Amino acid sequence: GEYSQFEWDQLSRRAPTQNLMQCWAWGEAKKCADGWRVERGVFIRDDTIVGLAQAMIRDLPGIAALVGGGLCWVNRGPLSFGDTELPELLDAMRRYYVVDRHFYLRVAPPDGGFDDGKPVGAPTGFRPTAAHGWASALLTLEPGADALRARLRPNWRNKLNKAERAGLQVQKADDEVALEAFVDEYGNF
Repeated sequence: GEYSQFEWDQLSRRAPTQNLMQCWAWGEAKKCADGWRVERGVFIRDDTIVGLAQAMIRDLPGIAALVGGGLCWVNRGPLSFGDTELPELLDAMRRYYVVDRHFYLRVAPPDGGFDDGKPVGAPTGFRPTAAHGWASALLTLEPGADALRARLRPNWRNKLNKAERAGLQVQKADDEVALEAFVDEYGNF
């Protein structure tokens, strides 16, 4: 569907867990910086929204208009609400993107979607890849900056020291203008 930023933000706040790759701004940044087409959709059961997903789309060059197809990449989604299980949402996505529209669907489930590297209860039609892909981690900041710095690998610590000596500045921003400036600079980079 077509959702405004306000609508999407309201919907995503209903999910028990949030993820940057499923927020409106991430989709817009990927669209502007990397040329992805963004599709946002909800999962409905009995007239109730039970989940959502933001998908990055690359159409199959040349013949997509005739037969459909391309790449559909869902990073850290879909997000479910309430008691809806991940396999149910993945199966609905497979039917919509693969069966109906002939896309190659690649999904990195949200945190907690894996058990020992295998999808938890993955529905028919999904299989894990050998590639580890992108990964994230939770990091406690309680030990403080000095303790965290001491735990860095030497090459990372050396690069951080060099950046600080070169005058690296970190700025915090949380508005649309700053995001657009960041996306522009990322594109230039």
